[in-house]
Formats: sequence, C-alpha cells, structure tokens
Amino acid sequence: MQNTALRLGGGFGTAGGRYYFGGASYPYDHGNELWVSDGTDAGTREVVDLLPGAANSTPDQFLDLNGILLFAAPVGMHSIWPWPLTPLTGRAIGAFLCGFGVAAAFALRENDLDRLYGSALAWATLGSLELLAVALHGDDLSASGPATALYVAFFASVLGVGAYGALLGRSA
Repeated sequence: MQNTALRLGGGFGTAGGRYYFGGASYPYDHGNELWVSDGTDAGTREVVDLLPGAANSTPDQFLDLNGILLFAAPVGMHSIWPWPLTPLTGRAIGAFLCGFGVAAAFALRENDLDRLYGSALAWATLGSLELLAVALHGDDLSASGPATALYVAFFASVLGVGAYGALLGRSA
C-alpha cells in the first residue's frame, strides 16, 4: 500500500489481532469498502469490494466475536432488497437476524432444543409477515426479477425453518 492515499470512512473495529475499517484508496475506484491492517503499510489492504465499482458499501458497527469479525454494511444491500432500504432499517434488520443467530447458537451449544421454541415461532412469524407484505404490497417493490425471487425464496425458507423448529421444540 505504499504511496497510496487512503480515505477513511465508516466504522472501525478489531478482531483476531487485526484492525478493520471502512476506507477507499486512490483513485477511489472501489468506493468505501472493508479494509484490514496489522498496523503496517505492507499489512494494510482491501478485504473485499462488497459493492463492485465506485459505489460505497460503508462497513460499520464492527463486533469481535471470539476472533470472528461481524460488521454491518446496510447501504450495500439496497440493490437486492426489494423495498427502499435506509441505513437505519438495514441495521435494525441485521440486529434482529443476528439476535436469532445468537439464540440458536446458544441452544445448539447446550444441546437444548426447548430454548429454540420461542425463537422458532418468532422466525416463522417473521417469514409469514414478510411473505404477506410481498403479497399485499408487491406493486411497491423497487426491485424485480432475480432480486425479488431471492427475497421471496429466503423468507419462504425462514417460514419453513421456523415452523420446523417450532414443531421440534414442541415435541422435545
């Protein structure tokens, strides 16, 4: 990275002994993306271009989970989310989904499916409500084709997994 101007933007976090941040390097043809550094010029590089081209994914809200980096890049999801997505809405949805993931991880770690029952019902409800929103407000979608099909398939799987988990939790 020597002799390269780096513009910082977005959040900053650490995980696994490395520093992660949002940034862009001159000539800024990749936008504001995820970068990592060990504190040296030679050890500083772009990790991934989440939004190809000059668009900004704006990584933020970094969290070290036992050496694994979790971060939010809500602006980067606007192209596949079927409704207009603000950074606040993206963060709220991400926090909601991460909460389910943490609850599931604890239940699996303790081998206690009874703990998943409430979460599974909420997961099934989320899938049902998202599919209902598409059915009732399909004409408000800002995306079409593969993005909408992916969205519907994802929430159909959320409904199915939630219903299956609720059945398992009830019978356990």
